[in-house]
Formats: sequence, C-alpha cells, structure tokens
Amino acid sequence: MKKIFFTLMIFMFLYSCDEAPSMLIIENKANMDVYVFPSTIYPDTTIDHISESRLKGYEAYSVLMFEEKEIIGVAYCDEEIWKTYVKNDTLLLFIFDKHFVDAQPFDSVLNNYLIHKRYTITYDELIANKCKVTVE
Repeated sequence: MKKIFFTLMIFMFLYSCDEAPSMLIIENKANMDVYVFPSTIYPDTTIDHISESRLKGYEAYSVLMFEEKEIIGVAYCDEEIWKTYVKNDTLLLFIFDKHFVDAQPFDSVLNNYLIHKRYTITYDELIANKCKVTVE
C-alpha cells in the first residue's frame, strides 16, 4: 500500500509542476492600456518599421491596464526559436500608450518617437523572469 501511495505521490508531483511558458507574457502594471510591439532588429531602436495596421491590428499586442496576457506570435521563450528569430540575442519591446496612439495620426507617433517605454531583453533575462515582462 505504501508503494502505491508513494508512486501516486511522485506521479502527482511530476504532473503538477508548471511547464515553462514558451510565449512572452506581458504583465501590465502601468496606469494605462498599452500596445506592446516586439522587434528583433536590435541594435536598431527606430520605430519606422512599425505599421499602424500591425500595431493596432493584432489583438495580442493590446494589453489592458492591470492585465496579464500572452503575446501571441513567436514563442520567444523557446531557445531554438529565439536563436532563429533574435539574431543579436536582444529582443526589443516597444510600449505605446494605447489611448494616446489611437488619438494621434500614426505618422506623428512614428516621426516623434512617441513611445511610453522601450525594453531590451536578452534570452537569459527572459528565462530568469519566467518569460514575463512587467510594464510599469
């Protein structure tokens, strides 16, 4: 009976462990709704490659105030995928104030570099933070 109980406990422990996420998780602690745009062209920190339709067109890039969600797209937390897509081992995350961007002509946002924040993240940093980036 003890062997069955012990085996059952090991089985439950092994399958109750959380699997590491493969998708980037954004935790929005900013006092605003945001757009989050990942970019793999580091060290180029310009935003002229971001189109309005790409930023606003994907619901996954929109993160509400105090919301936590996965950014659907590339599984950046998978090491092989990271190596394939992120050539310089640094992912850029451009954070935009959603309401501000929605109220402005998009050319103005690009031309005046109207971002809320920019994060640069290495693979090791991402994994150390369990694939979560907190926007403040």
